[in-house]
Amino acid sequence: MRRLALMLLTAVGFAPAALASPCPPTYTAYASAPWVGGNVPPRLDTPGKRMFRTMIRLGAQSGERFADRYRLAVWGCGTGCQQGALVDTRSGKVIPAPDANLGYGVRPGSRLLVVSPLQEGETLADRQGMAISAPITYYLLRGHRLVQVCAP
Repeated sequence: MRRLALMLLTAVGFAPAALASPCPPTYTAYASAPWVGGNVPPRLDTPGKRMFRTMIRLGAQSGERFADRYRLAVWGCGTGCQQGALVDTRSGKVIPAPDANLGYGVRPGSRLLVVSPLQEGETLADRQGMAISAPITYYLLRGHRLVQVCAP
């Protein structure tokens, strides 16, 4: 019964501090299992994925590595805006990424995706003084879904 109550509280966002993820999280806290293999072509199985097929295909071949077996495809969607997708190089599954204003932060051995990360030498105070809103948000790859873990 106690376990069920804890699961329910966690599901609605009332996790005890000891169970909550640290914010901001680190790439090393969410390590991924190593995987070596070839590139399966991306599955463009929805109209939205087919609309950006060229950028998704290019990203599947040469995008940044993410969580070892994924590649990050990124394209522009207007001034100060980027859209992206994660391509599973093992299955070809394409996972839409959240829109970003200042790019994405990924590491090959981590399941953590940072949307609009701080650039080298930039501070939070610098970011708050910008003319555009570019909040830093953190997502964790769980299965074939991105789940937001925190937004400081």
